[in-house]
Amino acid sequence: MITLDHVAKTGAEKERLGRETGALAVDMESHAVAAVCKERKVRFMAVRVISDAMDHDLPDEALTILSDNGVVQIGAALSALWKRPGSASDLWRLRTDANQSADRLAGFLEGIVSQLCEAEAR
Repeated sequence: MITLDHVAKTGAEKERLGRETGALAVDMESHAVAAVCKERKVRFMAVRVISDAMDHDLPDEALTILSDNGVVQIGAALSALWKRPGSASDLWRLRTDANQSADRLAGFLEGIVSQLCEAEAR
């Protein structure tokens, strides 16, 4: 896995990063959180799930409609749809992929949390 400070938007960029580093996935958050935890001597475990394939380009609108804290900006979304109505299907696919990834992550974490609770009880 490679950690970046920006979103890898295109399949070409993801493929280049994979070739150059051997990474199979791109992550933007785990490394920074791990560094803070290490500094504060707090145990850390990252579990990541991939929501977009290496060969998929993110729609340009995906980055313009989200605020810095990840909230959808309605005005920007309406503007994107007005400028390119086809972006609706691209954004819907992105949403569907993210929801499927969230479901997979939730299922995995349910098992992990149960195991951690059992280990802690022993």
